[in-house]
Amino acid sequence: MNALGGLGVIESIRCVLSYAWVRLLPPKDTTTFEGWTASRFGWRLYRIFLKTYIEKVWGVPATTIQADWAAQRIKNLSLARAILNALSIRKGSTKVTSLIDEFKYPKFGPGMMWESAQS
Repeated sequence: MNALGGLGVIESIRCVLSYAWVRLLPPKDTTTFEGWTASRFGWRLYRIFLKTYIEKVWGVPATTIQADWAAQRIKNLSLARAILNALSIRKGSTKVTSLIDEFKYPKFGPGMMWESAQS
């Protein structure tokens, strides 16, 4: 619901339509990050959120990152599952899809990482 508020109703509708379109005509190459994520979220959400983020953080085109890298981090999430979870349609399900299995947060916050890097 947070994404819906941030994108606005019109852009959210465009994203859902983009997802519907990609379900009808999937990307030809799903062996790359681009194809894999576009097939699960639609081209519009891929371009808005995933492409720019991945290319900025990793400094390489999304077409050069392999799909298995995305599959490890995104696991079983898709736009359809995200919408169902947001609408609470799957109330009987208690399984939570996490992007990671474990996360160790620094005891005194993320500033500890920078302090360690300075030394």
